[in-house]
Amino acid sequence: MPEQTNILDAIRTVVQEENRPMEKRLEKKITEFKDETLNHVDAVMKEVVTTREEQAAIGHRVDNHEERITTLEGGMNTAKSTV
Repeated sequence: MPEQTNILDAIRTVVQEENRPMEKRLEKKITEFKDETLNHVDAVMKEVVTTREEQAAIGHRVDNHEERITTLEGGMNTAKSTV
């Protein structure tokens, strides 16, 4: 039995040594893929933030317009009443 264990350990060591370069290449490719993916996600998130900021600014302007229209309409109704 000890001989079989030694043989299996030797085989295991050889297989691990043979797989190390492949493992390193795979790790490198995975890292590159993650970096590229996160860079694209970052760009998309910046666009989302910019769009939300623009929508907030436009929403404020629309609210201001509604107030002005209401004020002007109120002034017109008052002017018609006095005529």
